[in-house]
Amino acid sequence: MENENFINKIIVETGRTRKEIQFMVEKKKQEFKGLISEKGALLMLSKKLVIIEEILSTSLKSYLTNDREKKIFLANLTSLRDFEFFSNYKYSLIAMGAIIEFLLERYCKAKRIIPEDYHAPNNRVIPAIKKNFVNYVQSAIVNDIFGQKKRWEIVQNYLRDFRNYVHIKKEINSEKIDKSWYDTISPVFSTLYEHFKRNSI
Repeated sequence: MENENFINKIIVETGRTRKEIQFMVEKKKQEFKGLISEKGALLMLSKKLVIIEEILSTSLKSYLTNDREKKIFLANLTSLRDFEFFSNYKYSLIAMGAIIEFLLERYCKAKRIIPEDYHAPNNRVIPAIKKNFVNYVQSAIVNDIFGQKKRWEIVQNYLRDFRNYVHIKKEINSEKIDKSWYDTISPVFSTLYEHFKRNSI
């Protein structure tokens, strides 16, 4: 009965037919080789459908120039929601970093906001001409993009670094990403992501 209620909710929210939803649920269960239940598949499916609606009905679509970009962006957002569903904190933060990097760079280029030099705590300077993620985040701090300077500072000091945990060597020699770090970073990501959804380029 709970699953049936969930299916009805997805039908109402997305306009998809029952047959379409049941097909997608079976496909999702096969994708995970039976490791998730029908309810789990429904939860993951509903999140993916919500993400599709986000892209089509918010300012996010202005950041994506063609179908290939939409497909890749959707895949990254879906992966983030899947990682969160399974409490995979490391890959959740890596995905958050990648998504913020993409959106911020597109935003800055469209608004003609130039990258800034970054002066690291060890006195190393990463010049603006490099146009790295660090330079765009520094620009977000200097220009107080979306009025979120404090959150951009958290991105600069933590999320940007956690994004590099995709490299095993980096992870071995660094602090562990646990639930506490996820709970700290996730609201920062969510707030910035909402601003991108409301601000077209």
